[in-house]
Amino acid sequence: MKNKNGFTLAEVLITLAIIGIVAALVLPALFSNGKNAANSTALARAVELLQDGVKTVMVHAQKENADDILASTITALRISDVFPDGIDGYNQDDFLTDDDNLFSATKGLMGLEDVEDYDTSNITHYSGDAVDGLFENCSAFRFTKNNSVILYQTNYNVADDVKDDEILTRVYIDVNGSEEPNQIGRDVFLFGLANNGILVPAGSEKYNDFDGEVAIENNDDNVCPNEDDLACAARVMANGWRIDY
Repeated sequence: MKNKNGFTLAEVLITLAIIGIVAALVLPALFSNGKNAANSTALARAVELLQDGVKTVMVHAQKENADDILASTITALRISDVFPDGIDGYNQDDFLTDDDNLFSATKGLMGLEDVEDYDTSNITHYSGDAVDGLFENCSAFRFTKNNSVILYQTNYNVADDVKDDEILTRVYIDVNGSEEPNQIGRDVFLFGLANNGILVPAGSEKYNDFDGEVAIENNDDNVCPNEDDLACAARVMANGWRIDY
């Protein structure tokens, strides 16, 4: 008997077909996982930059206006101490300009630049539904150190009796700018800026200006993203900056 050498054409075609099927099943998941990892890393970096920027503004304000600020240390300083007339429309200090909100007035200190062409109408919920009205009264700024865009809701102000951990304004972070998918819970995440200067992720128990569910209890799949993708910021943050859904 002759030994069989090589493969028949039928065997090669069958093998290629199997490889194609496996690739069709595996590659989308690999691509999605890679995109999720990139978005997670970008989100962690954006939060770090924004948090450092807020602290810089508060320290600078304390240095420039020591007599007008009650707190003696940055750990006790509140935004309502720095901006007693509210975080919108406050321009009485020399280091602030005549711009109309905290972010535009201090964008240099916070490492931000203006964004003229950002279109919030392109953003959808994770499920694909439109988000009409969600980004009303928002101003867009881009980090100078990466491509992330923040959307600052400008219709919030501080009050005389505001608590340390009370949310003063909503801040959305789009980790890849105008690039797709432009979906809340995928590359757009909601945070709140609290009176103590801390960025609080929506979906956490500490986010007291959020109407949705708490997403960090047991990493609940029924909350993020299925029931409320706005709550996903807390889940990603609590999960070590990893999108696992």
